[in-house]
Amino acid sequence: MKGAKVIQENYASDKEIQKIEKEVPALVGKARDLKVVTEEGLVEGTKVVSAIRDRLKIVEARRKFFVGPLNDHIKRINSWFKSTFTNVLEEADGIVTDKLLEYRRKEAEKIAKKNERIVEKAEERAESKGVKFEPPPPVMQAKSVGLGTFSKRWTFEVVDLGKVPNTYMALDESKVRRAITGNALVTGVREIPGLRIYEEEVLSRR
Repeated sequence: MKGAKVIQENYASDKEIQKIEKEVPALVGKARDLKVVTEEGLVEGTKVVSAIRDRLKIVEARRKFFVGPLNDHIKRINSWFKSTFTNVLEEADGIVTDKLLEYRRKEAEKIAKKNERIVEKAEERAESKGVKFEPPPPVMQAKSVGLGTFSKRWTFEVVDLGKVPNTYMALDESKVRRAITGNALVTGVREIPGLRIYEEEVLSRR
């Protein structure tokens, strides 16, 4: 504790650190109090995430600035920055991101049901008029909301390692991710024995 106090006295006088130190409690409070139940809440959440990640970048930059010329103190400096800023901000980032993605998941379910009803009605109208049924374009979720951009990516989890082909052992996650990601010309692998490959949504900032 004494070492941490000395580090705090030495570096907390930095003007950028003083500024962020005052902002962190408010950002964490916003993260905890945020309710994502409407599009407005989704937009506000992306703003909170953006602000948190801005501070994380500044904190990380200041940490590296101090560590460079003070190799003997690197471990103590890292510990102080991580416990005082990084861990707290990353937790807040996780809180907001989870709330945003949960809202998006629920909205996706609603939109899927809405699309089903639209298709059913369109099919009924086509049948009643005796014309060829042409499926209407589906309603889609907006990808860019507020300061955030939502995208889908393929990922996986191991369900039975014994069934995974030797090609992907032991277990080469980078090789699996390259296989399931694919590219503009080739669709990624969607079935690998022993793995569950699924798509998840992630949040990035514009």
